[in-house]
Amino acid sequence: MEITFLGGGPIIIRLSKFFLQKNLIKKINILTSYRQSSELVSNISFKNQIEKIQNEYDSSSIKLQIIKNLDDENYFEMVKNSNIVLSLGSAWIFKKRHIDSCEHLFNLHSTDLPRWRGGAPTSWRILSGINYSSVTLHKINEAIDDGDIVYSKKFIFPNECNTPAQYDKYTHEIAFEFLAEFIKNFEKNKDKLEFKPQQKEFSSYFPRLSSEIHGCINWDWKPIEIVRFVTAFDDPYSGAFTKISGTNQRVFLKKAKVIEGELNYHPFQSGLVFRKDHIGLYVCANGGAILISEILDEDKKIINHLIPEGTRLYSSLDDLEKSKSISIIYNSKGEKLKKYL
Repeated sequence: MEITFLGGGPIIIRLSKFFLQKNLIKKINILTSYRQSSELVSNISFKNQIEKIQNEYDSSSIKLQIIKNLDDENYFEMVKNSNIVLSLGSAWIFKKRHIDSCEHLFNLHSTDLPRWRGGAPTSWRILSGINYSSVTLHKINEAIDDGDIVYSKKFIFPNECNTPAQYDKYTHEIAFEFLAEFIKNFEKNKDKLEFKPQQKEFSSYFPRLSSEIHGCINWDWKPIEIVRFVTAFDDPYSGAFTKISGTNQRVFLKKAKVIEGELNYHPFQSGLVFRKDHIGLYVCANGGAILISEILDEDKKIINHLIPEGTRLYSSLDDLEKSKSISIIYNSKGEKLKKYL
């Protein structure tokens, strides 16, 4: 059996190791973008992680190609002999010529499609206060996350999940277990697969996010809204950002929670640090208060001790406007900005 993975990330690494250890797949092909090849997985680039696997096993059984787009000849060469082609966060939009080259072309999406199509689904769900999700495998067509569904499993996140990184790690465990079983039995079950059209009347789509642009805190929000926002941009991201009064210094907030039992603070008090201790900084919000355990500078150093009581955290109108007027588009080269008028 031969398989081609499209994309990057920890699930591809784990699946590659699993099938090579079990000697269940004759050949593994991996096609990734330049951006994804350099992204870190356990503090090592995806490219170097695959090279480690190649050194550990027979290098002829796993091949990595970094390509600019799907019109690269390596794409057509690799997929034509593959029993299954599986996209895991791939950076490309599929056209008819790419789809027609694969008999069995699937994509894994970490939401209950057709809801939460698009990018940054974990952060968008945190913002909405939703503590459940799904892993969904679907056929690929020319639309985004739109193909018929092969498999979907819903689950609830445990209370221990408090950051996007923790939510994603939990999702990856479920996705890995399913995909390992699905791939292992694919040849036996491929003629029995049932494809269900997505119920498009329930669909929703949300764009990609960038912490550096979209992570600007609006201190007019209520405490729970600020906490969800800070959490949505927490690890592995740089954090939600704001500024320190009297300076133009941008700081990044992480590890936030609502403080119960505090006064019903006036909106004018929002952003004021009214207390600090070894746990963190206590900050007024509209109708309550929040605790921020980590405030970091541009160099990602914690600077809680440098912020005195009485300091006001604020966000400029310019930063707030940019957070809503700029859309991020990630492609195989990196990210592009598009400003909405």
